[in-house]
Amino acid sequence: MTKLYREARNGKLKIEDASRLTHILMLIGKTFEATDLEERLAQLEGLAQ
Repeated sequence: MTKLYREARNGKLKIEDASRLTHILMLIGKTFEATDLEERLAQLEGLAQ
């Protein structure tokens, strides 16, 4: 995201495109977080049994 910011600020990338790409990256990050959380929860549930 830092690279997107720099490129948008330097005029190498349109602000609109940088915004869209940043949004996509944030969604991907949230997906990874959710997947990691589900895996950890499954491990904890397995330990409790």
